[in-house]
Amino acid sequence: MDSLNDAQVQIRLVAKQLKYAVPDAPIVVPQQLQRYGLSEIVNHLLGNEKPVPFDFMTDGQFLRGTISTYLKEKSLSAENILTLEYIESMLPPTEIASYSHDDWISSVSAASADRFVVGSYDGVVRVWNAQSECEDELRAHESAVKCVVAVKDSTKRSRVELISGSQDRTAVAWGTKGGQRKALYAARGHTDSIDS
Repeated sequence: MDSLNDAQVQIRLVAKQLKYAVPDAPIVVPQQLQRYGLSEIVNHLLGNEKPVPFDFMTDGQFLRGTISTYLKEKSLSAENILTLEYIESMLPPTEIASYSHDDWISSVSAASADRFVVGSYDGVVRVWNAQSECEDELRAHESAVKCVVAVKDSTKRSRVELISGSQDRTAVAWGTKGGQRKALYAARGHTDSIDS
């Protein structure tokens, strides 16, 4: 081998996901390969028409550079067979919406498919819709709201839509009265914070 660019190493490719398994016989590849080149090899071995991106790990560590760099960092010989486990690479999640609060959020409860309720350390219960709009800011607590739950009453006998519990040792039942969400009643008498 004349130069580092011509250097090769034997690798064994293994996958825990059966749909991506390839024969685990050692193959010879250039040491200068990185994740993209290794993904091309796996996709070729799988016969994928549409390439799937993969991440590669060895000894529980993701391969973030070339194979050559990894071998040097670990003081490994290129004469050894390097086992590379590969997994489908996932893109990071993209933000769909943002719901801004003045203080830490302590609890969340789904009220319906397009509405949810949030309890916050500023003592306010907020009702949000799927368009990132705060529909209501409900205030009755003197301290942090530690838990909220949306009440799902299929009989519609109860006017209670949600209940919140707070560090102020009260639980408040909220419902619609006169077209507006309001505190219907408060349960007082707990000796400590209501956390669930």
